[in-house]
Amino acid sequence: MSEGAPQRVDHLCLAMDYRTIDDLIAALHESAIDIANSPVKRSDGAALFVHDPDGLRVELLVKD
Repeated sequence: MSEGAPQRVDHLCLAMDYRTIDDLIAALHESAIDIANSPVKRSDGAALFVHDPDGLRVELLVKD
């Protein structure tokens, strides 16, 4: 990448304050927020992806 060129954001990650990934999924369903990818296990918890209104991928992480 050349100097001064803008960096492209692939996604951002938010640590969520839920006890389990299933609790987060239930809250997303209640809020009518679509889940873009199934939950995946991470070394420090579990995560899934949603999209913001502009289409940016947002990773939601529930730590163990």
